[in-house]
Amino acid sequence: MFVILTYDVSQKRVSKVRKTCLPFLFWIQNSVFAGEISSSKIKVLLERLKRLISEGDGIEIFILRDKKLARRLTIGECKEYDKVIL
Repeated sequence: MFVILTYDVSQKRVSKVRKTCLPFLFWIQNSVFAGEISSSKIKVLLERLKRLISEGDGIEIFILRDKKLARRLTIGECKEYDKVIL
């Protein structure tokens, strides 16, 4: 599945959330990740994120069955995650 993950967390936890997401998804903007991920890996990621956040923090995940269903429009500079090799 293809997911887009966004987060709005306390400044104290921004770095921890980013580091937690990096092994699973591509970092495309300051608080946005996207990429293909299996259902088992998203479960692991969600459990790790749940342990990090506190009251007032928020994480949104948009799930698409296939990347082909998503259309990306960009204005200005962006990170090109299709060219990143993990």
